Amino acid sequence: MAEPTSSAGTGIVAAAAVLIGPMAGEYAVIAFAALAGSLWALQRAPGMTRSAGLWLVVRVLATALILTGGVALLLDHYYHWPAKHFIAPIAFLIGAYGDRWNTLLDLGWRRALERLAGPRKDQGGPTA
Repeated sequence: MAEPTSSAGTGIVAAAAVLIGPMAGEYAVIAFAALAGSLWALQRAPGMTRSAGLWLVVRVLATALILTGGVALLLDHYYHWPAKHFIAPIAFLIGAYGDRWNTLLDLGWRRALERLAGPRKDQGGPTA
């Protein structure tokens, strides 16, 4: 059977890239960088089924798309690093971190509770 020779699909994709590219360029960079990072996270999770691996990649991509802009703006605000130059590395790191967000959130929660509670007596805090 002969290969199809129509280039209509390629033309549609090229036209969409030209029209939507300026609006969605940063999101495409975030998505591709997060996809590259999520493959590292997928590599650390052996024994996954294809559907579980796909779900991991989708979750990591969604997390990166949501968090990358905010993290880049924080870096821009506090350290004066231009946000547009750091979206790819930030998205990659978020993607590479993968499914270990619960560990990071637990650590942050414990640290916040320790700061609210103040120093303990056995750590040189004030004694009553």
